[in-house]
Amino acid sequence: MRKPIQSREEASRWEPDFAAYFEKYQGGLFDDFNQIQFVLSSENLIANIEKGELIFGYAGVDGIFFCFLEGKPGVWAYYGIDDHYVLIAPSISVLVSKWKMREIVL
Repeated sequence: MRKPIQSREEASRWEPDFAAYFEKYQGGLFDDFNQIQFVLSSENLIANIEKGELIFGYAGVDGIFFCFLEGKPGVWAYYGIDDHYVLIAPSISVLVSKWKMREIVL
């Protein structure tokens, strides 16, 4: 079941990745070129406790979302069509940098 995150404390189970998100990207990031909010603001974060996901962004194609997985470091892309995760960056800062350089291949 997915539910909005109500507080920073509630998201602490995804440390240290969440701390990096909260430090730099809590306001979210909009990609003008692709016209998508690829990093969500903190009030739009969604947790799926059963799967251990903290969803913080969307790729804008094929229902792919970006998340932190509980107990697994890095940024993961979830491919809903195939129901699997792929590690796409070691940190959110690397994801953002690669996204801006158009280096993310999904």
